[in-house]
Amino acid sequence: MKGEEFSERFLQKTCKFGGGGIMVWGCLSWSGVGLLWKVSGNLKTNSYIDILENVLIPSVDLHSLHSGWTFQQDNAPYHRSKGTKQWFGEQKLEVMNWPAQSPDLNPIENL
Repeated sequence: MKGEEFSERFLQKTCKFGGGGIMVWGCLSWSGVGLLWKVSGNLKTNSYIDILENVLIPSVDLHSLHSGWTFQQDNAPYHRSKGTKQWFGEQKLEVMNWPAQSPDLNPIENL
């Protein structure tokens, strides 16, 4: 009714921050997008390596990227951990050196 548009019974409360969220891991290449993985909880080295094994490698196979490519990631602690570096070495995968605090340069941030 006229004059009641701001009455509490007509308003829906919202939350600008802290209302929830979802984290996903994804990858892309010149030949298209790879698989997407929903991340549960906080990522640590072992869970990141699980993603690389179960999502990155199948995405590489999906797009037939068996040689001549370089992996790009930011500088999250689990990206530069000893275990992750060891995994990339064992897989013989090249990882691009990347400056700290530069997500704006990462193409997947805009996907």
